Amino acid sequence: MRVSGLLITHQLSEEAAGWFSDLRQIVDELVAFVDEDRVDPAVREGLEKLDARIFKTRGPVFYNFDFAEIIAACSGDWVLKVDYDEELSREWHDPRWRQILETDEFSHYWSPRRWVTPSGNYLDREPWWPDRQIRLFRKRPEEITFPTKLHETMRMKGEAAYLRTLAIHHHDLRLASRESREEKARSYERERPGNSLGYYYLFEDYAVPETPLPSASAFEPGRELLQMDRLDLDDAKKISLQIMGVPFALGRRQLFWLDVAVTNGTNQTLCSGAPFPVNLAYHWLEYPSREMIVFDGERTAILPELAPQKTGEWKMFVIAPENPGTYLLQVTMVQEQVRWLDAENPNLLQEFKVEVKRP
Repeated sequence: MRVSGLLITHQLSEEAAGWFSDLRQIVDELVAFVDEDRVDPAVREGLEKLDARIFKTRGPVFYNFDFAEIIAACSGDWVLKVDYDEELSREWHDPRWRQILETDEFSHYWSPRRWVTPSGNYLDREPWWPDRQIRLFRKRPEEITFPTKLHETMRMKGEAAYLRTLAIHHHDLRLASRESREEKARSYERERPGNSLGYYYLFEDYAVPETPLPSASAFEPGRELLQMDRLDLDDAKKISLQIMGVPFALGRRQLFWLDVAVTNGTNQTLCSGAPFPVNLAYHWLEYPSREMIVFDGERTAILPELAPQKTGEWKMFVIAPENPGTYLLQVTMVQEQVRWLDAENPNLLQEFKVEVKRP
């Protein structure tokens, strides 16, 4: 089972060369596409030292690249894609990780991603963690829908699996100055107003806990895949929520967190795993009309898993509506691809009146 490492870049720092040297050791080939309009002349030399197969590409922004052509250039059965400011977690260096590729069940894997800060720690809270990304997938370009807009995610046919420890470490926050990150956030907002995700790059504006990067590998082949079966109708009635810290007033599009305690009265372990992840979720309704303003709010993963007959606590990630006004915030849970759990358990859904004000 051959694996191609894929890198699309126009730069290659000395530090990044070390990351990709490590990548080269765990894949069967390294395929590098360089943006010929922006590439530094030293990049090709650095990639040659990594024994990379080098191709040229061109696009005003990365999502204008011909991804089908790029994937087709890889000779492996699987593709492991890493960006120029990312490195693999130490779990990837355990050769047993390839055991997950021996099944025909999955076409792609969602890998957790850590956002590393200037302190060398990572941001240990939604949305920065686990921030899952499709980075390991079968080489089937005809079955892939490639992104055409900023922040769109590649989509694939077939079943997905969620990885527990095979993570990506993202160094943009550590490598870029606050000034450059502010400019990035502004440019993203101009390109996709209201969906720029600029808060990812301005983490200093939020009280986000930081955790040291894992010092040892936690990889165990038998436990690597997070799995969640379908809950039956009675199980939905055995889950309850306790919600604290709801603000009475917010700024427009303000990011905030709720303290949520989840009690799992079922005989199943709850988690955000495949094929039917269980997540915390929310809706925004206009008050008093109860018109639905935001139905599919941001998700907060149930990670780590919640064992049967246990209670766990989460910081639930919420973003306020775009326009000022009075709203109802409805907090609930969803099992993706199955049902909103309050459909069977109305008491699960809890509602709070919130005012959204101009800055």
